[in-house]
Amino acid sequence: MFNKFIGRFDQSMLEELDEFGKRYSGTILWLKFPTRDWEMFRFKGVNENNEVHFYNNDTGSVILKVNTDCEIDVRWPERGFADYNGGIIWGTKVPDRQWKRAPCEKNFTMFDVMSHFYGYMGNLSGDRIFQSLFAPIVPVTILDAINLFKGTGFYGKALSKQFAVTLPPYNRAHFLLWYGGQPVAIIRPSKKVIEVKHEYVFQEIKDFNRDHENNVWTLS
Repeated sequence: MFNKFIGRFDQSMLEELDEFGKRYSGTILWLKFPTRDWEMFRFKGVNENNEVHFYNNDTGSVILKVNTDCEIDVRWPERGFADYNGGIIWGTKVPDRQWKRAPCEKNFTMFDVMSHFYGYMGNLSGDRIFQSLFAPIVPVTILDAINLFKGTGFYGKALSKQFAVTLPPYNRAHFLLWYGGQPVAIIRPSKKVIEVKHEYVFQEIKDFNRDHENNVWTLS
């Protein structure tokens, strides 16, 4: 019923606000007002005056009253990598936790990929994380990503939703190639070689090297 609805907050909505609050409280929703484009908000809840409270990190709070002209949309981030705070995060929907009908920390897992090396895989949280997951990835080559790390404090860059490159936790003479949230290959720029460590992903890396890297790399 509330997977997606678009319309005005008219009198008929009053009968459905309780159910709407249960299904969407704490989730990420998208709002559009007549003079503005779509914006991402966190739904905070319904108050005693039957007003709906949303919050945006950049624009602040929005209170929707009955007969407010506003469209509301449910959108899910695409599964995959995203650039965040000089590194990369991985996000994926959790299919067996659907008591909430829009994205939130309970049904969408997000983690810093470097936590693989430090034994901590805790779920990240916050609206800024979701904004990053929704943001389009600026495509760059592997070498461009590696050059980005020099003197900037950056340690990771998403190449696409499925591929990313990071600094290793040690031995800065090489870099790590990631696929599907996992490190799968070692990149050796001086030799133009990608050492694939998992056979199951060899064809995907080969296709990526051809389609996005112009076959610059030799796979081994």
